[in-house]
Amino acid sequence: MEKRIDYIDIAKTLGIILVVVGHNLQWRSFSSDWIYSFHMPLFFILSGLCYSDKYNSLKTFILRKTNTLLIPYIFFSIIVIASFFVLDQMTWKGAVKVWIYGWKYAYPLWFLPMLFLVELFYFCIKKYSIGKLLLGVLFLLLVYSVSSSKYLMYSVNLLPWHFIFYAIFAYYKTEIIGWFDKINRKSIYLSIYLSIYLSIYHIISCPFYGSVLGYKRTMGFY
Repeated sequence: MEKRIDYIDIAKTLGIILVVVGHNLQWRSFSSDWIYSFHMPLFFILSGLCYSDKYNSLKTFILRKTNTLLIPYIFFSIIVIASFFVLDQMTWKGAVKVWIYGWKYAYPLWFLPMLFLVELFYFCIKKYSIGKLLLGVLFLLLVYSVSSSKYLMYSVNLLPWHFIFYAIFAYYKTEIIGWFDKINRKSIYLSIYLSIYLSIYHIISCPFYGSVLGYKRTMGFY
């Protein structure tokens, strides 16, 4: 069992808090736009830093990720759908669409199957010869996501964007964690403050504010 890293756990906690806060702020306000500009990439970055090479076979990997991601997705989806039925906010047709197309980004549950796909693609690309084919699939999905605003099943058209964040930090995991272990706390805090400043500056200084929102929609942050 790998040792837990305190600052990754803290970052996950802050990310979860920001998700809750962001979903309860006024829509398209400055505060919500700031949170939405980075909070989902943060989760995929942290997931990449938690990647492990301990799985020896694709079967073992899929079984593990099914237990940790897909089964919770199915369980909580059933609870949410049942709640909607009780509140008379969903029809049987709507429930069927959820299972076929997945949850929209308004519901946090979309993240679980997306992370499953991201991790599955990365594992196969790194371990098997089929990786080249999967890279081609990612490229085609990337082209589609840029050229079309229509969402595919389970939003797989956004898979390449999330994969980029995950893959970079999973591939350089050892170097990144080693760098964080070497620097002092003041440097970490300075990096955090600088990141916050740059994200705020990006929103304020953008000459076409709508392009910022368009960028975030393309990346799947809305």
